[in-house]
Amino acid sequence: MAHPEKIEPPRCPIWNTQAEVKKPNKGSLQVDSSRAGGGYVISTAMLDTIRDLSEDQQVLLTSWLVKERSMGNKVPTVPDQLEHVLGNTPSVYQRAFDLLRYIHSCTPRIGNVFKVKVKNGTLYPETEKSKNNDERMLAWSASTEMDELLYLLQFLEEQGWLEQATSPEGGYNWYILTVKGHSQIDSLKRPTVTSTQVFVAMWFSPELKDAYEQGIEPAIRSSGYTAMRIDKEHHLDKIDDKIIAEIRRSKFMVADLTQGADGVRGSVYYEIGFAHGLNIPVIFTCRKDSIDKIHFDIRQYPAIPWNDVTELRENLENRCRFRLMLPG
Repeated sequence: MAHPEKIEPPRCPIWNTQAEVKKPNKGSLQVDSSRAGGGYVISTAMLDTIRDLSEDQQVLLTSWLVKERSMGNKVPTVPDQLEHVLGNTPSVYQRAFDLLRYIHSCTPRIGNVFKVKVKNGTLYPETEKSKNNDERMLAWSASTEMDELLYLLQFLEEQGWLEQATSPEGGYNWYILTVKGHSQIDSLKRPTVTSTQVFVAMWFSPELKDAYEQGIEPAIRSSGYTAMRIDKEHHLDKIDDKIIAEIRRSKFMVADLTQGADGVRGSVYYEIGFAHGLNIPVIFTCRKDSIDKIHFDIRQYPAIPWNDVTELRENLENRCRFRLMLPG
């Protein structure tokens, strides 16, 4: 068996930082990049597109790769179409929590310390080893500057999820996940089994008004659940934080993948990915004229096709009632 050809110089195509790069076949590269948060595969045809990304777009693509890995896709492939990847920037709350998840992955045992290099109140990499760690922190937290990491670490301390520990090493800050921090991580590994709420992710368009009001919502209600659609709620929280909180407390999700002429609904795919990361079941629906437009990442999951609201309500109600009979 031939060994994959090594590419020189080894640079991350997304960030142009040091990385391990191999060429497993003629049309793609396999990259292991700390700045991108780990390994990924990219087609050689996408290299020019990736090089033209802005810094904000690099951050969004990196966040998408991190999310894919958290859902079990250890070496995700950069898609040829980036529209749904380059969506909304994660909220500050989500960025801080993702940083907490990274620290937890580095310190899985209670009482383990996480070392960060600090000089005059500013984070900075000193050695190659610490540089790799700092790059992964940047990747996980959707950050570009070390000062952003310091701000997020301070936020985690204020939440009581992280606390500083006495460090015998000059110039280092040591952090320990608190009991509250471990509990926060553990709570997101389990869906809320006692909830009767169902989160609905869909295109907020007048075109789908009847689909929700005469199809999806009554199907969920008649099955013994309560539908929760974010635009139907009145709240003062930042919208991204509210979405994340409501998905966490939902029994399962109904995601309608119907799209308009302007393309896929990036927010719907984001919400699906977050639910999958929490092991929250998702029931997919899609109007028949959009079935062939579903992104390839989601096509492996069966979607309930519908042409009219009656068909949608009946088939979705049957699927929801089936969920009701399942444990958990």
